[in-house]
Amino acid sequence: MKNTLAKCPSTHIMQVIKPLGAGILLLLGFIFWGRAIETSLDPNPNRLGKRETITAGVLLGLPATVGGAWLALDTYRQRQRAEEARLKAIF
Repeated sequence: MKNTLAKCPSTHIMQVIKPLGAGILLLLGFIFWGRAIETSLDPNPNRLGKRETITAGVLLGLPATVGGAWLALDTYRQRQRAEEARLKAIF
């Protein structure tokens, strides 16, 4: 049984885009989280927008980090399944 999807160029494009998207989402998530943590640790109580910056960092950082981690984990599992299928075809 041959895998016809392996020859499809759009599958190869998705194999490149998926890890790239995961990396970008993780990077953005960590930037947002870092900004929220940095703002919360600032000892200056008069800083304008402190609560808003922390809230925005959490609300934007959490979905980006979770989405990036989900894409990265899905890519890892997909590669494992492909390797398993390749080994089953050989042996």
